[in-house]
Amino acid sequence: MVERLPYKRLMVGSTPPRPNQMSRRVDIKALLANNQLREKLLVKAIVALQAREGIVTSEADALRAYRKVRKETLEKKKRST
Repeated sequence: MVERLPYKRLMVGSTPPRPNQMSRRVDIKALLANNQLREKLLVKAIVALQAREGIVTSEADALRAYRKVRKETLEKKKRST
């Protein structure tokens, strides 16, 4: 039988986070309620997801795409009410 070693998180090129940093929580509802913070978060997410798929995307392109989709979503929401 193979002995399993305890799981250890590998951190390449950085020091491990301190315990107080790991337990910090973010109020998601407050973040999403703030238009500027939501936009910043989602633009970074778009860039990261595109990079994951091997597509190079600038923040300006991601911002343009986010604003276009947001505008269309708001227009659709207004029409349905």
